[in-house]
Amino acid sequence: MRRLLVLLAMVALPALASAQTSPLPTLEALRTDYPAEMSPENRGALLNRTAWHLRAEGWGLHLKTGGNRCPQPEGVSISCDILVHGPTLSVYDVLQDENIPVYQYKGVINDIRNFVAPTPPSAPVPPTPPVPPATPVPPVPPAIDWTPRFDALDLKVGEIDTRIQHIEVVVVELDAKVVSAWRRVFGFLKDPRTLAVVGGLLAGKFVWPGSESSSTPE
Repeated sequence: MRRLLVLLAMVALPALASAQTSPLPTLEALRTDYPAEMSPENRGALLNRTAWHLRAEGWGLHLKTGGNRCPQPEGVSISCDILVHGPTLSVYDVLQDENIPVYQYKGVINDIRNFVAPTPPSAPVPPTPPVPPATPVPPVPPAIDWTPRFDALDLKVGEIDTRIQHIEVVVVELDAKVVSAWRRVFGFLKDPRTLAVVGGLLAGKFVWPGSESSSTPE
């Protein structure tokens, strides 16, 4: 009787396995939420989300306590590329090279205790955005020492001040000479002899005061 049951199971399970809904469309849709090269945490989260979406059909995860394994969100170590269909105990490889969604039948689970039920998933971990290149900082121009130029400018200003002072002295001296010249002119005009000469010129006679001869036209 036992042999018959085993034989029936061996015949029925592959048929049931081929009849259930494939998780591949769900897996492919959720795969886009993760980077091209997934981390173990990414793989564990992806498999758990896929099984959770299909939990009504009995899909779950495969317990794995040694070797290459990935963490389920609840911390349980699971196979990184396997989903298990609970009603048929069928095992499927669903991640080729642990990154590419596939759907390949691998046989029957060896121990029902290795079936891990999915848990409510958390938000998917978004891909890490690339770090933009740093904006180059233009070189700071060297500081200009303006001290020599300011010193030269101060020297020029000092030379100009000296020239202005010299011009002021010359102007004062010239002004004194002009005043002295005018005084001599006024003194000459006040001289009685000058007045006599001017009067003679106006009268048509030129008589120099004190001279006995005169020049009168015939």
